[in-house]
Parts: sequence; structure tokens; C-alpha cells
Amino acid sequence: MRDVFHEETVEIVDRAKAKRKYDLFNILNKISYFCAVIWAIIATFFPIGDLFFWIFGILPIVIFIVGGVMLGKARDSFYVEYDYRFLSGEVVISKVINAKKRQKGFKFRCIDLERFGVYNSETYKKYEKMPNVIKSNMTSNVYPEKNKNFFFVVFTDKDKKRLLIMECTNKLISYMMSYCNKFVFDEELKNL
Repeated sequence: MRDVFHEETVEIVDRAKAKRKYDLFNILNKISYFCAVIWAIIATFFPIGDLFFWIFGILPIVIFIVGGVMLGKARDSFYVEYDYRFLSGEVVISKVINAKKRQKGFKFRCIDLERFGVYNSETYKKYEKMPNVIKSNMTSNVYPEKNKNFFFVVFTDKDKKRLLIMECTNKLISYMMSYCNKFVFDEELKNL
């Protein structure tokens, strides 16, 4: 069998809104760090060692730094897209933040899938209710893009059962199906 390569990107449907949120949190993040530096300079004029120094000198600096870190983490959740790469039975999912920073998400072989089906099917709901299954959403959209649908896969990753929700085209699904065991398909997926 020859090698098959296919790549897709799940783009944000409302890109302008996501970019505005990202930019707002980015500005607030920078302001928080700037305030921490300014307050550290001001705190050098406080008498060291007494309670006044700790409450009005150090505590605000810690609050500004923690706030900056939290704003930075929140910022990175607004403008997220996902890349799916398929190469001869192996799928690699990457998280792309602000179209610049790429983080490795998940990697699985189609032959190792436990279940593969249509999102919100009866099988999906059964896996979602299982207590030992970790659910991860590999799309930023509430509704699928044009010519795409939501699907789910279940596999074991480092002794943990994972349930991934993916937004992909039927072409990627057909490639994945050709490398899967025929017993893993959800009934609704066979009807596509």
C-alpha cells in the first residue's frame, strides 16, 4: 500500500471576534506586567521588614505577576486553530495559537482506535458518560465549517482512555477509515 498524506486546518468561524478577544487579553497581560515593574520600583522606597512593606510593597507585585500569567493563559485560549495531519494510518493533531505558536496535541494510529463515529451519536454519549474517559475538544468552533462535520475517536494514550472531538472533511474520514479495523466504526459513520 502506498503512503497517503493529507492535511487539514480547522479555522475559527468568527475570526474577527476571536482576534479582538486575543488582542484585548494581550494588552491586559502587558499592562499587568508593566504595573508589576512600576510597583517594584515604588516598593524600593518602603522601609524593608515591617508589615507595611509586605502588604503594600510585595503583595501587589505578586498579584500583578499572577494576574499577568492568568491573562496570558486565557489569551491563548481565544485564537486557537487545529491542524490535522494524516500520514499512512497515523494522525497528528497540533494546536495553533494566534497562527504563530504551534503545540503538539495528540498522535494516534488509526489501527489502535477503539471507537470511531459521528459526534452526538448514541455511542458518543455512552463514551462521554464513562468516568475513566478524558474528553478533549480538538476544534474551536461550536458549529462545523462548510463541508466539514464533527466526529469522535476513542483511543488509549499512555494508559488513559481519550475521547477526541474532531472537525474534519469526509476525505480525511475516508482515509482514516481505510486504515481502521472495521469493528470500530459507529453505525452512523457507516451510513456517510
